[in-house]
Amino acid sequence: MSSLQSELSFKNGKVIKNMVELVDVFPTVSYMAGIRAPAPCPDVSLQEELCTEGENLAHTFRHKEKSVDAEAISFSQYPRPADTPQVDSDLPDLKDIKVMGYSLRTWDYRYTLWLGFNP
Repeated sequence: MSSLQSELSFKNGKVIKNMVELVDVFPTVSYMAGIRAPAPCPDVSLQEELCTEGENLAHTFRHKEKSVDAEAISFSQYPRPADTPQVDSDLPDLKDIKVMGYSLRTWDYRYTLWLGFNP
């Protein structure tokens, strides 16, 4: 699963729903540990040794949600070597990726679109 969901309940009965993408964990933990996270990835990042597409979300630990009515959305992508299960389906080499799944997730729903991919 590439996105993390958390639901926190407090003594007053209020429920806070947060949607965090897995790519946000590294920059957030880096910041909290006092080290600098890698620079943001450029549009074409295949040649980059290390970059991040995530955001530092440490500020969310100290601030309230922006709006009760605002729905959090998470985006992710899943590389696959084929449209059927393979031995290396979970960790394909870049040269073997033939299909990419692009997902949009809300608290209640997930939609994934599988498309052909050419690295």
